[in-house]
Amino acid sequence: AFSAMGDDVQIRARVGLPADDSFRAWYGLVVLQTWMYMVRMRTEGSYGAQMRQALFDSLWEEVEVRIRATGITQDSLLARNVKDLLGMFYGAAVGYDEGFIGDDTVLAAALWRNLYSMSPNVEANELARMVDYVRAQIAHLQTLPPEEVLSGDFEFPTPPTFRL
Repeated sequence: AFSAMGDDVQIRARVGLPADDSFRAWYGLVVLQTWMYMVRMRTEGSYGAQMRQALFDSLWEEVEVRIRATGITQDSLLARNVKDLLGMFYGAAVGYDEGFIGDDTVLAAALWRNLYSMSPNVEANELARMVDYVRAQIAHLQTLPPEEVLSGDFEFPTPPTFRL
């Protein structure tokens, strides 16, 4: 579901991501959705930890498939790309965690760095809407019964539209 959301050109456009840079836009959205789900799974004990690991493994399998689809098939180049993206994932997760437990400006900065690749075209009001979206999604996930979240049978509501 996270992968499909990252592929959705309309959703990318809604949040102000370029449609022409599909891997970067896909990756940014998928990392954000994965992180939000992992935040919720932290409250589910050992089974939540297993689900976080399974999701993490699934994400990296998908990343590898997508990298290969770009024409990178040499194992050493693939490993280097995966390593770079893994570093980006951990950096994003730490930034999002700091913003989530901190204030909105810290979360906005993490979104600007990780989701928007520090684009000068992203305006403060757009980042504020994404901060609200992220906080609302995590709050929404917290209201769901554990069995629903653990099953993965749920959907994130559609993100806000930018540049109204």
